[in-house]
Amino acid sequence: MTKKKPYYEFNRLKTACKFAMCGSNDVEIKTKAINDAKSVFGIKNKAELFSAIINLNLKEIKYINTKDLAKTSDIPPPKVDSYMFVYKFIDGYLAFYLSEHTGIWVIKSFKKYDDGYGTKETDLGRQLRELGLI
Repeated sequence: MTKKKPYYEFNRLKTACKFAMCGSNDVEIKTKAINDAKSVFGIKNKAELFSAIINLNLKEIKYINTKDLAKTSDIPPPKVDSYMFVYKFIDGYLAFYLSEHTGIWVIKSFKKYDDGYGTKETDLGRQLRELGLI
């Protein structure tokens, strides 16, 4: 059985985010993704979201799958890679793709991970949040 592999190399997204931190327009963040990042992780702006992605440890993120982008007029539709990660003691979900038409990376989702049984948060994370420490 062959192991599923991401469509994109994750480091390419991280590099694009580094350039975006310096003012380039290489990365677009969907409104829902930035709003979820703010409400779930306390990320205040795009620069903080870029920084969070840049600082994700490649050994600690887990590739979930690659799917075609739904609700698009692009033919063929872009491939969307999704990952699970831990940020501020919360299991998160990141989905992104590269628009072949514009050459711009698109952050589609940056939210709390939902495995179908409800969202997850580590016990330590929950305790620190209850104490107002994160």
